Amino acid sequence: MAEHVAISLSATHPRSSQITRLDEYGSPVASPLDTLQQVLSWTPGRDELCVASVPLRSRSHSEVPKVLICHDMMGGYTNDKYVQGCSDVEDYYFYNWQQVDAFVYFSHHFITIPPPGWTNTAHRHGVLSMGTLITEWKEGAETCHQLLNGDHIAHFAQQLIAIAEYYKFDGWLVNIENGIHPRLIDGVHMLLSILTTGMHEARPGSKVIWYDSVTTSGELKWQNELNQLNNEIIPQCCEYTTDCSSWAKWIKYTYHQDPVR
Repeated sequence: MAEHVAISLSATHPRSSQITRLDEYGSPVASPLDTLQQVLSWTPGRDELCVASVPLRSRSHSEVPKVLICHDMMGGYTNDKYVQGCSDVEDYYFYNWQQVDAFVYFSHHFITIPPPGWTNTAHRHGVLSMGTLITEWKEGAETCHQLLNGDHIAHFAQQLIAIAEYYKFDGWLVNIENGIHPRLIDGVHMLLSILTTGMHEARPGSKVIWYDSVTTSGELKWQNELNQLNNEIIPQCCEYTTDCSSWAKWIKYTYHQDPVR
């Protein structure tokens, strides 16, 4: 299926642009945001077909550790981006929704917005659907410097809240996977605090999850546990303020239960 890209100017930011991707029939295609400017100038509309339509179903929860599945499939936005469907049925499927509590749609784009098919399916089974904020490598470090060194933090956080509210998904995985200058760590605290508080107000029951990567000194150094090098970030993200054994609020591939306790 051919894909075309249409660029339309934002009415509120005349010097910026917002990209709307279209399929060969002119229907919007689910897509990420790749730059800080795209996030800051984002406005709702233009792609109503990309908005989820199924409310989050109520579901009983037992007092057991929660399970999160992170979709990390071929860079994301494969056939699932075609919100009107496509002829190719060979794609990734997930069937065991009854066994998970949250679903993160992941890609290596700056801001990953879950395609509506995933959010609708998750909601139908009472599972949270979450997007991803990721920065990595040299480009990610430059983006963090621009974001955390200026006056954009509050507006950026409010934009993420508005994006989640518009597309009707339930939170964010925050994955800063590059070093940050120590004097900018306070900006990370501010971002997490505004984002978490605002998400809970806009989408009750939503989550903001911090990925274990950057220490409180700004060094990119995975700890694989909660300790003095990363726990100062925790109070700013209220997902860490409760029992860590009850939710995968702190994430690393080499997770071990005992150090986290």
